Amino acid sequence: MEKLKAKSVTLKPGEELRLEVDFSKTVYIKLIKGNAEIFGAELGSNTYYEFSCEKFAIYTWEGCEIEIRGELSSEYTSNETPMNVYMNLHLALQQLRDKAKQQGSEGPRLLILGPTDSGKTTLCKILTNYAVKQDETPVLVNLDTSEGMVSVPGSISATCISRFISPEDGFMSYGVTGSSGKTDSPLVYHYGNSLPNKHLSLFQKLLKCLANNVNKQIETNKSAQNSGFIIDTGGHVESSSYALIDQIIDLFKVNLVLIIGNEKLYNDYIKKYNDQPNISVAKVPKSGGVVDRSSLYIQNYQNNHIKQYFYGTNSEKLQSFSKIVKISDISLYKIGQDTLAPSSTLPLGETRKISETQITKVEIDEKLSHYLVAILHLDPVTNQEKLDNNEIHIKEEDTESLLDEDLVLNSPVLGYINMQVFS
Repeated sequence: MEKLKAKSVTLKPGEELRLEVDFSKTVYIKLIKGNAEIFGAELGSNTYYEFSCEKFAIYTWEGCEIEIRGELSSEYTSNETPMNVYMNLHLALQQLRDKAKQQGSEGPRLLILGPTDSGKTTLCKILTNYAVKQDETPVLVNLDTSEGMVSVPGSISATCISRFISPEDGFMSYGVTGSSGKTDSPLVYHYGNSLPNKHLSLFQKLLKCLANNVNKQIETNKSAQNSGFIIDTGGHVESSSYALIDQIIDLFKVNLVLIIGNEKLYNDYIKKYNDQPNISVAKVPKSGGVVDRSSLYIQNYQNNHIKQYFYGTNSEKLQSFSKIVKISDISLYKIGQDTLAPSSTLPLGETRKISETQITKVEIDEKLSHYLVAILHLDPVTNQEKLDNNEIHIKEEDTESLLDEDLVLNSPVLGYINMQVFS
């Protein structure tokens, strides 16, 4: 790091330094004097923060001096930021939390909507960190399957946030035991796709499971009840996605809908909930620092997120564990068919006999190399009953040549993997 060229940047009060770091580069940031924050988390003085494959901004309320070491792909300063709007939003949410504590009721349940690359996740980080600064423990819900947040991309989750989201490690620092020994355990469901509409029926089932379980869990957590929810979503802005948005509002008992950068969506939902006083709809401007991400950037970001899941973050390294098993000892299943004709094409009076969430056996071969597989541990008897009850029709494949071969499973945790699994 000492060999990297260093430069100093001075920010005036209310200014924001916007930075982009390539995937192949590493940049180190240090606060020399003053106060500064990244996504609402304050930077420690004279401490280096390491960044790679990131787009982020350093904001200061009172002015500061920053040292930068390394090569940036983009760097500029702006005094036109929505941070005052975000702070006012936080203060409004905090008033609702204080009121909930006084009345013994539930705190605000905020749903953030907007197009792809509008700054929804950034706002979630800021509002969550500001809440933690007030000794709150909000439940952060991620419904954006392209992000992953506290787990791998393709999953949805809910996490009770009790400590700051790390400026350099982000959400992936949750679920990892830090130097303090404190662990936050997210509730995660693996969906397996980056778009909800790719397998909508499965996504809706998982959505219902997540909502039901997190609602049950916070019944015994008064602090989380008072602190409320902050719900991040994907780019659900088309009219065809409104039914899914309505389901999210219903399942998570949302009482605040916040829309970023989409006038049509805002006006549609103002009209929709105009006569429902228990649901408020508001909008905030899109930050000028939010940029569109290319498909290559998103792919590299997702790959890096998966790597962090198995091997840890910059500040919290993990050891990935490998286990060698016989292919003949494992049965692998997937949910859904590759192709399924629409119901409208069925003969008159006929109903579909194969469910959209039909369980189908998958042949294990070299094509599955580097695939992510979610494993659900079941009792062997329950496993077989579940297979029988679903009337699974498995095609007989000639796989005898593979049965004696070994399979290497890479896992982020050490322990015995139950061979009787339903995946």
